[in-house]
Amino acid sequence: ITGTSTAGEFGIAVDNNTNVINSGNITLGSATSTANANVGIYVKPSTAVPPTINTITNSATITTGDNTLGVYGYAVDNTLGTITSGDNSVGIYTQGGNINSGKINVGGQESVAIFATGDSQNITLNDAITLSDTSYGVVNKGTNSTITSNVPSVNLGNDNVFIYSSDVNGNITNNTTISSTGN
Repeated sequence: ITGTSTAGEFGIAVDNNTNVINSGNITLGSATSTANANVGIYVKPSTAVPPTINTITNSATITTGDNTLGVYGYAVDNTLGTITSGDNSVGIYTQGGNINSGKINVGGQESVAIFATGDSQNITLNDAITLSDTSYGVVNKGTNSTITSNVPSVNLGNDNVFIYSSDVNGNITNNTTISSTGN
């Protein structure tokens, strides 16, 4: 699907009790706003307490334009996959479950490679994270989570943050060489 849409478009959309295994490439164009974002793979939020943690396994390429989400759900294994999202977008938005990142490339305008809001998540960065200016690698708004970066190196440009966490009970282990060429 190409072009710019005014209504949210989905590559794969499933109910909250379904696991997803994707090995086919997904390409979606830009959306006019994040309120009606296009989403590569979408797992409906769980209404159970505690929430049902369904898994998304991606071994293909997901490419989305501006104002989009590459993957929206819970546990995500993108170890063998690549996610590329445009400006004002999120590569992986997770509400719970463990994350294995794979390659993620995001545009600027406060785009985020991984945005996490769950409890007790293990977020592991395994492969290249490429950030355009004014974007973030990981933003963790969850609680009691552990972030481990095994990315060999990351280059920060203008107004980038590689890992941000507001989790006062979480842990971050960085094994990544971080360099900066921007402001």
